[in-house]
Amino acid sequence: MPDKINFIVRFILFAVTHSLFATDWVKKILHGADRKEYRLYYNIGSLVMFGWVMSVYRNSDVLYFVPGVWSLLQ
Repeated sequence: MPDKINFIVRFILFAVTHSLFATDWVKKILHGADRKEYRLYYNIGSLVMFGWVMSVYRNSDVLYFVPGVWSLLQ
């Protein structure tokens, strides 16, 4: 699979999963954990998945260039 397609597929999976876990429906299913614990696990899971998505990025062409001073943060 080409790197661009791999990146797009991973990003779509991340976006869908991230949005799904933010819904009240999933929160009710996983309500066994305290609200603070759920938020912590949600953030950790999001970071791990985003890292998985971005692991393909270094092999891909530049998707977006930030102009000006903000480009120094890259």
